[in-house]
Amino acid sequence: VENLPAEFYRRPGLEKMPVRNFAAMRQVSVLDFGADSTGKESVNGAFDRALEELTRQGGGVLYVPAGIYRFEGPTLTPQGRYSWRKTGLKNIHIVGDGAERSIIFVRFDAVRNQNKLAGYLWNFTKCEDLTLRDLGFSQFPRFGMRSPGWCEGIFATAFSDSTGVQVLRVKCDQGRMGICFWAGNRQGWVVDCEVRNTGADAIKFDDCEDMTAAYNYIENSNDDSFSALVMKRTSVNNRFLNNTLVYNQGWGRGIAISGRNHLVQGNWIESQAMAAIMFHDVGFKGSRPEAAQQNTGHVVADNRIIRGDLHGIRGNRLGGHRYWGAISLNYPFRDITIRDNFIAGSGSDGIGSPSSTRVAIDGVRIVNNRSFGNLNCGISLRADREPAFIRNLQLSGNVVAGNN
Repeated sequence: VENLPAEFYRRPGLEKMPVRNFAAMRQVSVLDFGADSTGKESVNGAFDRALEELTRQGGGVLYVPAGIYRFEGPTLTPQGRYSWRKTGLKNIHIVGDGAERSIIFVRFDAVRNQNKLAGYLWNFTKCEDLTLRDLGFSQFPRFGMRSPGWCEGIFATAFSDSTGVQVLRVKCDQGRMGICFWAGNRQGWVVDCEVRNTGADAIKFDDCEDMTAAYNYIENSNDDSFSALVMKRTSVNNRFLNNTLVYNQGWGRGIAISGRNHLVQGNWIESQAMAAIMFHDVGFKGSRPEAAQQNTGHVVADNRIIRGDLHGIRGNRLGGHRYWGAISLNYPFRDITIRDNFIAGSGSDGIGSPSSTRVAIDGVRIVNNRSFGNLNCGISLRADREPAFIRNLQLSGNVVAGNN
């Protein structure tokens, strides 16, 4: 297993990414522990044995040579929600021969698993310095819908309460969600990954801190392509840099953020059913964590947004889930910067907020944006009824033209 080339780390936004010397690490191959690489036999036991040996030696590279590796599908009982679940791993780096060559695969019976708890293919909890690199994840059949209760497939990869996780050059094709960081993850990196055809979200950083998603490609997610939301804890200092998001046809937004001090910069976001970038509420299903009462400090800069919020076109609308605007200011927030973005062809406003008593806009800077050819307004901020308000607003250097 060779190191990633130096050019990998030299790109803007990756300057602080820890460089891992894979070539110098001890290496264990799953084939040496009986893993079948043809997809015919289950490999759960072989992967367990290989990982146990590597852990006994103090960590290193768990090598997954080119092949198809079939894991047992979860049964979606409380004891069987996971195809492969690991806790407390440290200094473990799972590396394949490429996302199109080393494929992790599962079949999943949706008919028998309606209205049950969500399932997982690979799940990691309380890990430190973990890597997933050059691997592909797929599951059959495909679930092209966003309908909780009717089953959307299972999560391809998921992490919780872990530090220093790197997901590099990984491809997730199909399934419920692709790369999910749930609750309590810190200092993680998702770089050069591809997530396509998900039933729900593509890449999530919910309730996480100091995470970076950069140079990823997202296509046809049926919910948020990226999110960094306050659910039950807090969401702070997360970054979405230079990603490409295309063809979101379902319920989702391109990038949804809440919490504090997120950076959304340099992304190409095209043909999104709902908002391309959304300032979301804090809390989830009635939860309001004390540490996350403020929605503040975000910067949205240098993004290219083409045909966002296509549900703003009347004939495209699904019931519920209306936000308004390619960049949507949908919930109370303060101290926000929106600068140097190019916005064209939104189904509603270029930059907009709904008529709602919930929207209190305090200290927003909308500077040097270009907003063209949107089907409603180029820039539209609304605060129609108390206690909504708009104050400390800076508008300068924007070019707004050709809007309806």
